Amino acid sequence: MREEIKLKLLMNIIDEITRKYDELLKTYEYLAHKLELKAYHDPLTGLFNRNSLKGLLKMEIDHSKILENYKVGVLFIDLDNFKRVNDTLGHSEGDKVLKKVSEIIRESIRDEDIPVRYGGDEFVIILETKDKNISYTVGERIRRRIEETFSQYGLSASYGVAIFPDDSEDIEELIDIADRRMYEMKRKKKTRFPVVS
Repeated sequence: MREEIKLKLLMNIIDEITRKYDELLKTYEYLAHKLELKAYHDPLTGLFNRNSLKGLLKMEIDHSKILENYKVGVLFIDLDNFKRVNDTLGHSEGDKVLKKVSEIIRESIRDEDIPVRYGGDEFVIILETKDKNISYTVGERIRRRIEETFSQYGLSASYGVAIFPDDSEDIEELIDIADRRMYEMKRKKKTRFPVVS
């Protein structure tokens, strides 16, 4: 009887160690993959580049499936009136603006969120969250900070959000939905005042 109790206790300990090991292994693989993807950076802003977006998004979606009730937000941001900066002040000033915008983005998100320079004056942020409204809150925070920082240039930002799994479970479709919603915001702004992309 005593031996049976010892054996059961031993089996329980082995099960617990195995479970913890599996959790640690999954976390290690997740972090190792994240570090590997950090090689894909945009040289101007230091953010992840477009080539890394789908891999990063897939990684966050896979990670959210392990966690209960987690969603992944895709926040697509495009600068309004940025062309005017390049045309009137030159590309060197435009580069300075893009660097500052990337700083604003980094300061406006959490450590676990992933900022990507999609190309030109477009940015994508991947957010893993239980509350889908967080993506809209972050988008609005970034828009306001850009307007405050670059008021002398008349610079603003339009953004769109797509949520996994609510809007789609397909990576390319999520990016496309967020992009379309960003252009919807841009169109609405044009009805109030001219916006140059």
